[in-house]
Amino acid sequence: MIDETDKKILDILQRDVNTPLREIGAVLNISAPAVFKRIKKMKKMGIIRRETVIIDPKTVGMDLIGFVGIAAELDKLDKIVSTLMDIKGVLGIYLITGEFDILIKVIARDMKSFRDVVIHKINEIDGVVRTTTMISFETKKDTNYIPLL
Repeated sequence: MIDETDKKILDILQRDVNTPLREIGAVLNISAPAVFKRIKKMKKMGIIRRETVIIDPKTVGMDLIGFVGIAAELDKLDKIVSTLMDIKGVLGIYLITGEFDILIKVIARDMKSFRDVVIHKINEIDGVVRTTTMISFETKKDTNYIPLL
């Protein structure tokens, strides 16, 4: 598994993936090659899945974040999820408990685009019984940071 040094490396990289290895090493009192080796190991283990760029959605014209609760025929759940994965704008798919079986996070340019995704794509999936939509007025926190320390 991973030790405290690996967790500290992950903490630094989550804050800024472009932090130089020598800088990480200096903070942790280990060499840059040792940091590289640990990062490589964590990638191989699947702990680090990818390095990515985080875009501010509004700066690229994506002004609407919505959530869709989906009640589904349970024997068709895997097929529904597979179809949802291919819909442009679906940012997250969560299997949940409660009134709905699936909750998805969707980004869209505007209300019309969001409506089109819900009505013409999601509601048309075989096995979708009903949907309920929720629109976010404002995002107060949106992070992928996982607190390890």
